[in-house]
Amino acid sequence: MKLTRTLLALIAATILLPCLPTSLEAARQAQRLKSVTGRTDRTLDNRRAAAARDSSNALENIDEKWYFEFTPALVRTSSEFNRFRGANAAIGWRITQEDKLQIELGYYISNNFSTPENTFAYRREDKRDVMTEQLSSVFTFDGTRYDLPVVGRYTLDMKGTRTAKGSMIPVLVSYSSVFKPFRNFFREKLELRLTPVIGCVIMNNTWTVNATGSYTEPALNTIFASVTPTDGLSVISEDGRTITRTESFRGRDSNYIAFTMGGGFAFTYYLSDRLYADVGYRYLWTAKAANKTDTTTFTGTPWNGMQSWNGMNTHFYTLTLGWKF
Repeated sequence: MKLTRTLLALIAATILLPCLPTSLEAARQAQRLKSVTGRTDRTLDNRRAAAARDSSNALENIDEKWYFEFTPALVRTSSEFNRFRGANAAIGWRITQEDKLQIELGYYISNNFSTPENTFAYRREDKRDVMTEQLSSVFTFDGTRYDLPVVGRYTLDMKGTRTAKGSMIPVLVSYSSVFKPFRNFFREKLELRLTPVIGCVIMNNTWTVNATGSYTEPALNTIFASVTPTDGLSVISEDGRTITRTESFRGRDSNYIAFTMGGGFAFTYYLSDRLYADVGYRYLWTAKAANKTDTTTFTGTPWNGMQSWNGMNTHFYTLTLGWKF
């Protein structure tokens, strides 16, 4: 029995021993393959990271869809406020590599506008709420002195200087179609954007008017040969026939809201993966707005902001800094 067991053990050893080196070698090869595979995976990961750091291929390797832009601009307009300075801030979403959508909010201040001296003219009439009953007619008849309210109508042609300063707040929605000119030369860092725009513009202005006007009675109108102004703004000449009025106004025309639309273009250059800059031009046409000027505080309208704002055409020359996130 023991002999039989010994023979079986020898036969098994004869079969297994030649296979043992083969199994050990297979294990060693598996270990080497695992090591090589790990290095291969790490190498691929490193290559991807290097590609992401390569700003020459920034758009394809950075997945951020949102971006923020800050855009200082110089503006020329067709209104009396013919120059503005200010900036827009925008937040946008890159739908695809070729399509962008953004919302913009801006604030711009105009130049100080002033008419040449004595060239701003308007007419002041002595309607009852301004001059009638503020002037008196003094005359003598049959030895009796009469002091009566003026019942006639006087017209004063006022001339003076107007100054004004305006501001505008554009609220815009814009879409950009993106192209890549000179792709190989700029290593895809340069983009051309074509951007239609729609929205509204909120417009405000402050103003002052300083003017002087006079009225001289006809020489044959003897009943009014001696007129005494009592309004505190007008003075009488020595001959008693000429009234001179000096007046000053100041005010604010607020929150004209006008529809606007237009478009523009810009060249964008990527300074890094996320930071970019562009220069561009934009044209905006602004429609007429509802007139909100208050004319109840005085008779006549020496200034109306709508004279400047209605139908305004604007030309924006822009420099933009943007950041993708």
